Amino acid sequence: MQSILPQPWSFLYPYLPYMHVLEIGDVGAFCSVDPPTYTLPTALEFAGFVTGGNLGYVLTVQTFFSNLVKSYLWYSLCQCSVGSPTAHPAADSDPGDLPAINPPDIVSLPDRVLCFDLDTGFIGFPATNPGAVAIQGTDTNLGGSSTAVAIPPGLTSFDLIVERQAAGSVHAQVTCSGNWFADNAAGLGNIGGFTGVSVLSTATGPNRVRQLVPATARFWHINLLVSGTTNVSDLGRLQIQGACYGGSLDGTQQACCLPDPLATGYLSRILTAVELIQRQAAPFGYVAGTTHSGLSDNGSLTIADLIGVKIEVTSLPDSYGRLAGDPIEYFGLGFLTWGTTDGYRSSTPLEHEFQVIFPPLAGVYTSLGYSLAPGVVVTVTELVREP
Repeated sequence: MQSILPQPWSFLYPYLPYMHVLEIGDVGAFCSVDPPTYTLPTALEFAGFVTGGNLGYVLTVQTFFSNLVKSYLWYSLCQCSVGSPTAHPAADSDPGDLPAINPPDIVSLPDRVLCFDLDTGFIGFPATNPGAVAIQGTDTNLGGSSTAVAIPPGLTSFDLIVERQAAGSVHAQVTCSGNWFADNAAGLGNIGGFTGVSVLSTATGPNRVRQLVPATARFWHINLLVSGTTNVSDLGRLQIQGACYGGSLDGTQQACCLPDPLATGYLSRILTAVELIQRQAAPFGYVAGTTHSGLSDNGSLTIADLIGVKIEVTSLPDSYGRLAGDPIEYFGLGFLTWGTTDGYRSSTPLEHEFQVIFPPLAGVYTSLGYSLAPGVVVTVTELVREP
């Protein structure tokens, strides 16, 4: 339905998951009359629709959505045989007071969430002996030039921000650099280094750069250093930020934190179970399976994992009673009965020349018994879940 309603109606999209089944039926009959009209419900009626607290409101909004979608379908499915088609009425404006909801099929993640944040504050460099300073955090030591520490779990990228407290011609350049290690904190397995970000002697920053963690890196050390000579003490600051669920803090989309594999596994199992429940208990469609033709008299079929069966009467003596209609209803043709090794449920009468049966708990049954009247021959086609 969302694909049918144009963008001006987008303020209604969050409510569509609460809709019941929409059925058009016979398209010829649908197109033989004018398109349905509709009136936008009130905010109170929408609130009752999504909460189910007022049946009258539910029916009002349900009818509105049904007529609205049918109106757009009328203009796309039907053809004018006389005259010229008119334009569809313009969409209503968003009234602005509809209740804000989180639809049942949408879960919104935050745009960006910090998964790692270290701020050194301003660190001093002596005027007579500038050089590297090991970065220390409250709970994290990123090591000196010969010591490496473990990379935070799940961190795949991060932002380096370097800032200088003051600038001037007598200052040296402040730079952040580091190395990656594959093995351990003893400095084994050096797989390369990086010079992440710098602030020139005449600037204060802050300057930011993105770093990607190599796939094989397990340890790192990161230094903040002054390059060149200086005549005054310098103060440099380094901040390291890793952002999850949507990107870095500068707004660009770059995931950095890997999902919890245990949670991902459980979610995958839940999704599989929910999809199976939907496809078995509330399918959107079905697929024809094995066909059993030429069945007569009585017998049983061994079945498994079905959602129903289709029956076609291929031989029907004129002697059996019938009631004219659409479809024609027949009397006394026989019965079909679902069951397991423990027993059978109530029988379903064979009443139409073409008939489908979707019993509750269809997936449980392992046997389909049939008892047909003399001269009646049928073909039974197994119906299974859609892919």
